[in-house]
Amino acid sequence: MKRARYNYERWGAVAKVRQLEEFYPHVLTSANAERAMTGSLATMSSSTIDITTLKRALLAIAEENVHSRMLAKIISSAIEFAGAQKGVLMLRKDGEFYIEAEHSVDNDEPEILQSTAVDHAHTISRMAVNYVKRSRKGLVIDNASEAQDLLPGLHREAYIAKNKVLSILCIPITVGIGEDSQIVGFLYLENNRASGTFTSERIETLEIICLAAAGRLELSVKAATDGLTGLFNHDYFQSMLAQELVQSQRAGRNLSLLLIDIDHFKKFNDQWGHQIGDLVLKKVAAAIRDTCRKSDVVARYGGEEMAVILPETSPEMGAMVAERIRKAIEDLQISHGDQTLSVTISLGLSSLSEMYRQKEVLIAKADEALYKSKHAGRNRVTVA
Repeated sequence: MKRARYNYERWGAVAKVRQLEEFYPHVLTSANAERAMTGSLATMSSSTIDITTLKRALLAIAEENVHSRMLAKIISSAIEFAGAQKGVLMLRKDGEFYIEAEHSVDNDEPEILQSTAVDHAHTISRMAVNYVKRSRKGLVIDNASEAQDLLPGLHREAYIAKNKVLSILCIPITVGIGEDSQIVGFLYLENNRASGTFTSERIETLEIICLAAAGRLELSVKAATDGLTGLFNHDYFQSMLAQELVQSQRAGRNLSLLLIDIDHFKKFNDQWGHQIGDLVLKKVAAAIRDTCRKSDVVARYGGEEMAVILPETSPEMGAMVAERIRKAIEDLQISHGDQTLSVTISLGLSSLSEMYRQKEVLIAKADEALYKSKHAGRNRVTVA
């Protein structure tokens, strides 16, 4: 019981500490006395722990250059520092906010996502995030499942009721100073095992972490993203494929790769012009991304070619995903003035196996399969 009290106190779960003291006074009396005698020492120790954690987080963020690993380190550091059970990192892109990473203490690794729109998210309290967006200041909720004054009706929000959410902390990630500052993202933390987990004091230190991360994140997002389509770019694709290969082989998991090419795109560009060609690229990219899972990595491979990394996906499942993407593009209607335009795509699929274990081999085999699709009449899927 003393250990539990210590952990809740270290996490800042003030309400939970009081609840334990109320229900188990005979167990915790001696602990209270010991704390009273060594109060200044405990305060100094707690402060040292906070500073050490903060320094470690800032150093990890400063040293990381790979976008996905930077997201993972930011969210992991925030969860560790705040004593959260779960964390979600949201970033701004094209004026809208998207979930880019999620992590739970129940999982080994943070999950890096492919830009899930906040307005369609089912893993956060949108009411809490919208409040922070409007007020531009951090929010701490002790018990979201009970009625409270700051956000009346929060306890009736579907997400809160379904997940029995207790503690919430949400802060804006900003760049700039004063009136010139802009919100570039949000850090959202939850603890559903204890109410009163987070304190307003924690916000200040988490803001330091977010401030350090903000500038790096903006540069990192630009470096990892294709400016036209909003998909990940070629360099980021290569980095993520190498990373997924290592993780899949280590864990004995399936991994598949799709290469996609828009059929007759050069002729389309020549007929309709590059502006319409760019519009087609954007629409096709969005349709592919919308058809894929959150955990899939969709990238612009180059020109009119795109690639999709499919973690934990067998060749059979990969073929089904490929066919679903092919059909989505075939059904896609692109409006231009009073005309409706359409395109088709060819796809090549390769999968991790005893023969295909290197990144270069996996890409080459998917490219060979794509070549076969194009020469067999296009608008089809070929499996390597």
